[in-house]
Amino acid sequence: MKRLLMIGIGGVFLLGCGGGGTKSQSVIEQLKTRDKIIVYYNYPPNACTDPRLKKGFEDKGAKDVITSVQSSDVSCATTFGRTNDRSTCEEYPANQDFSESCVIGYNR
Repeated sequence: MKRLLMIGIGGVFLLGCGGGGTKSQSVIEQLKTRDKIIVYYNYPPNACTDPRLKKGFEDKGAKDVITSVQSSDVSCATTFGRTNDRSTCEEYPANQDFSESCVIGYNR
């Protein structure tokens, strides 16, 4: 009985903590549904989460904007199943020394 209780508590703990990146994965899935995705590599995380970035896209007509800090191994091809065609997905290197990328997705 004690062992069963410990297993149950462990399961609740994993669910509460997101199970190792579940939150990030759900953001990736949401980004995949957007018309356009832009990946800025080595981008400052605080700039990516700044509300002014999202507002700037919205001011230019973008809808349902998502901005997300992701690891630097995201890409149009492997993460989102798209080509870097500048129509549905774009990738931009940054000349900054950060280990994260900023991913922006929006509908037109």
